[in-house]
Amino acid sequence: MYDVKDINVTSDSNERRKAASGGSNRTRSSRQSDTHNVTEKRRRCKISDRLRTLQQLVPGCEKVSS
Repeated sequence: MYDVKDINVTSDSNERRKAASGGSNRTRSSRQSDTHNVTEKRRRCKISDRLRTLQQLVPGCEKVSS
């Protein structure tokens, strides 16, 4: 037969596993979005730098038209 303590320990460990997996998923997705944001910012900076270089090469192109 099961002892009451054994059942409680099992349910506590299951709850901890569920909480840990939920927390790690949120942390993982947060990390992924941070990485994505940094990557996108780097991409935008490279594009801006290249546009500035191109503007210096093309005569009469001081302003960017939007």
